[in-house]
Parts: sequence; structure tokens; C-alpha cells
Amino acid sequence: MNPTEDYEDVEIYIRRPGVEKGSDGEKCVWSATYREMARLSNRFVVEAITETQLEKGEWGIGLRERGDEQYSQRFQITPLVADQADHEVQNRVAALLNHWRQ
Repeated sequence: MNPTEDYEDVEIYIRRPGVEKGSDGEKCVWSATYREMARLSNRFVVEAITETQLEKGEWGIGLRERGDEQYSQRFQITPLVADQADHEVQNRVAALLNHWRQ
């Protein structure tokens, strides 16, 4: 067993377009060691992400592995989906995880 494996982390973040990586405007919605993430089901991670409280407008969501951004996508929170923002985020997280696990 390699002791550094516990420090190989995976993060899922949300931020507005133009906001810098790791800045105050970025919100980490999930993080785990690489080993934990590999063991957890997509469903468990998606259901664990709740209450993101996003305002209307454009957002970016992405997955970072050991500090390197692996995959991201942009989405809109419109007045029609504002009351379902958490559901929208969960759908986006599911897509990120499906891509990451391929």
C-alpha cells in the first residue's frame, strides 16, 4: 500500500464562468480521496450533493483530480428551473462522474 494514495483527491466544484480555480467564488460540492471515489457509486455521490443554493445565471461545474481539471461543462439556471437548481446540479454531477469513470 502506498501511503501517498490517501492524498490523491478528487473534487467536484461549481463556479461562475471567469472565476479562477480555487478562488472564493468557487464552491467545492464534493471531495474524496481517489481510492474512496473509485469505491463509491455514482448514485451515492450524486445523492450526497444537496443544497447548492445557486442563483440564476450561467455556471460551470467540473471534476478535478489531484488539482488538475479533468472535465467541465457549463449550464444555466433559468427562472423556470431556479426552484430545481439542486436537481440540475445532481444531473450535471452524474454526467461528470460517468465521463470520469470511462
